[in-house]
Amino acid sequence: MKFVDLQREFRDLSDDEQSGLTSIRFREWRGNGGVGWNELLESRRVVVCAEAGSGKTRELQELSHRLSLENKFAFFIPIESICTRSLETYFETERVGNESALDVFTKWRDHSEETAWFLLDSLDEAKLAKHTLTDALKILLSGIKRSALPRARFVVSTRPNWDPIRDLETLNKYLPAPPPRDAVANMDDFLASVREHRPSSNNEPKPAAEIRIVALLSLTVQQQRTLAAACGIDNVKDFIDAIHHAEGNANECTPQDIIDLAPIWKKEQRLGKRREMLETRVRLRLTEKNDSPRYVDPLPNDKAVNGVQRLALALAIQGKRTIFSRSQSSSQVPDVGDAVVCEQVLSDWSPDHIKILLSRALFLPASYGCVRFDHRSTEEYLSAQCLIELRRAGGMSKRKLCNLFFDQRYGEDVVIPSKIPIAAWVALDGDCEVVRSKLLRLEPEVLILHGDAASLPLCERELLVRTYVRVYSERSDDNLSLSISEVRRLATPDMACVISECLLDTPPEGRPLLLLLKLI
Repeated sequence: MKFVDLQREFRDLSDDEQSGLTSIRFREWRGNGGVGWNELLESRRVVVCAEAGSGKTRELQELSHRLSLENKFAFFIPIESICTRSLETYFETERVGNESALDVFTKWRDHSEETAWFLLDSLDEAKLAKHTLTDALKILLSGIKRSALPRARFVVSTRPNWDPIRDLETLNKYLPAPPPRDAVANMDDFLASVREHRPSSNNEPKPAAEIRIVALLSLTVQQQRTLAAACGIDNVKDFIDAIHHAEGNANECTPQDIIDLAPIWKKEQRLGKRREMLETRVRLRLTEKNDSPRYVDPLPNDKAVNGVQRLALALAIQGKRTIFSRSQSSSQVPDVGDAVVCEQVLSDWSPDHIKILLSRALFLPASYGCVRFDHRSTEEYLSAQCLIELRRAGGMSKRKLCNLFFDQRYGEDVVIPSKIPIAAWVALDGDCEVVRSKLLRLEPEVLILHGDAASLPLCERELLVRTYVRVYSERSDDNLSLSISEVRRLATPDMACVISECLLDTPPEGRPLLLLLKLI
């Protein structure tokens, strides 16, 4: 889809907000009154924090394109892509406009005095692949070279797993902001005055600019409507209202939500529950679009779905983010240690079918024959569906299934944090009741915050609400933050009786969820 300029806005994060990023509801911070890209680019070092699907990657890509059109130097770089190879090697396969990115970069570094912006995307994904900010910055600086560093400015994007201590220390260590040129001149004057024993000027060197850490604000209602119209939606109001009922408050939906749901709406004029929406979205993105009446898709849809499920589960089990395929690669073969090898997972597939599968819209290209799923929520959902199919077919025992999601720490059962979203999806299936039971006992909020609790039978939804209020009535250290968007899926008319009943019997500590459900 062509980029739509929504004039996105940002707000600076306080020290306290930086320390508690994971508890911030970014979607509740809407635009109007924030700062734009032009102001941010005046800073030498900027960190942009935003939730998944907020559009930060597209914003950085378009920013790089816009600066290049203005005859400025700008380079979009996924952080993960430079953690295992040199900066020059990465640029060899990229382009800036009609030119080789390596040629443009070399021109800036070796023959120019202009400023260049390095737009470093997705620190969070690099961390998932077990890379660090230090890894990326060392490689980046070895390519830029010390002499060109004063002319470089940096923007880093990340989900809300920014470490305000370690990551900040790393940026200050490897990307120290140089003093402005006039400050250097003043220092020269000061040293000259000392040598000549004459009074120095009152103009002392200015301190280096601080790192600016900002949040990408969510879309205003008008921005949502603009994007929906750009996606080809005619009845924009009905579409946004449908998102409001299916996904949560319409004011909190992300650009990715609108882009993903638009094809479903245009085709069916409805969205359905969250699980329905994901199923439809996967089906649409796996379907080759060809208007020729003679065209026959050589890859059956059922086989394509099975393939993406297996790949998603392989990524989850191995803790990796990218998929490498020999059928997609050039003559240069990378170190695939950080990628799942498609031919190993789909060993019963032909090379042609693998190539067709990885070319579908559900995948985004990375580099050197690597691809990744277009959205992490899709990957998590497909992983869960693969486990459900294995369980139904008798290929996954209850014990093995539980070992994927639960562990013991200091003698206590705990849910493995990295597997929580997948566990929530698996728990919805009747053949995986053992997972739902353990989640209800250990962390019932997982079934509310992830997956799609609305697709559970009424009796199961009633049990979830009762269990949640009982567990959190007994806890004195509950820091769980619930928003309307997450509990809306439980607020259906058939839940009215159990909500009212629990409100009468529940102490104040367990009432926040019930009050939200009552108010919606």
